Amino acid sequence: MEDFIFGTLATEESRLNHLRKVFGGVTHNHNRLPRDPQPGQPTQIFLTLGPSHPHTRAWVYWTNDGSDPEGINGVASNGYATPLNFVSSQWETFMWGYVKTFQGEIPAQEAGRIVRYRVAAGGDNAETIADDGSYYAYYVDNDPAPEWTKEAIIYQIFADRFFCGDPS
Repeated sequence: MEDFIFGTLATEESRLNHLRKVFGGVTHNHNRLPRDPQPGQPTQIFLTLGPSHPHTRAWVYWTNDGSDPEGINGVASNGYATPLNFVSSQWETFMWGYVKTFQGEIPAQEAGRIVRYRVAAGGDNAETIADDGSYYAYYVDNDPAPEWTKEAIIYQIFADRFFCGDPS
């Protein structure tokens, strides 16, 4: 039996391109802990740099007032800039080079705040924003997911897949 996977990872070529982008670029890709921060709980932010990026410093620009965080080379022009610390350098055979990991923390926020952020790496007056300049956000609330959802298996049925197209 041959399985078909919908989406951008359907072919071997697209999967390899995805891995090259993830391991080779300046990548955050929503990598934060916890995923759903509670009030008073700081948020860990992670960034990876592929072998072709020689940057030696990294930081997260963030705001908690709904505006877009902005800055350059670790200095915020709107909001705050928090440095990320170098954590590790790991050999990635697929990329034939070392992938560096940085980690930092956005301070704990009160309930009802929307934290917007973007992650960057740089050095020698050059900066690269992670994930092609993406902005990320999370809402701080005191509404954790129900306990049952941690073990749940959720199925998604595409009803249109069963329609033959004949309107009669």
